[in-house]
Amino acid sequence: MLKRKTVFVIGAGASCEVGLPSGQQLRERIARALNMYFQHGSEQTAGSRAIYEAFRVLARNEGNDINLYVRAGWMIRDAAPLSLSIDNFIDAHRGDVAVEKCGKLAIAETILEAERASTLFVDKLNGAPSISAECPELGILDCFSFSAKASKKQTPKRLLKIWSWSCSTMTGA
Repeated sequence: MLKRKTVFVIGAGASCEVGLPSGQQLRERIARALNMYFQHGSEQTAGSRAIYEAFRVLARNEGNDINLYVRAGWMIRDAAPLSLSIDNFIDAHRGDVAVEKCGKLAIAETILEAERASTLFVDKLNGAPSISAECPELGILDCFSFSAKASKKQTPKRLLKIWSWSCSTMTGA
């Protein structure tokens, strides 16, 4: 049992079973969000409107041209599907503040959107997540229940089950 408040950060793909995107799906969604197009110079016809509005605020607050952020978004859009991960791409462009800010905005919006559609989303009307008993026996959810219900005697056996599941998932077995 955990004695202190703990936050688990689960990478893309490890939480697909609850409806969150895989790493590839996350990169594709980020690319769509940053695929900004405009008609008649100002009417946005594609891409995330929320991210574009954030670009406007950034540009105004930092005294930059908004096109700096739009171009950074296009660069991420073009490279994201081919990158190992979106984090890897941003890290490879460390020091390019526009790419860093644009990428982080896109990650945040995309993950928040995915969380709202996932089975972990808490419905404010009834206060409970929509997760159900249909979730697989093993996987990341088993890791969470593991800390709450496993005795010290059961620990090695349960860890081995989780590890075996993880290995078979990664190799496609």
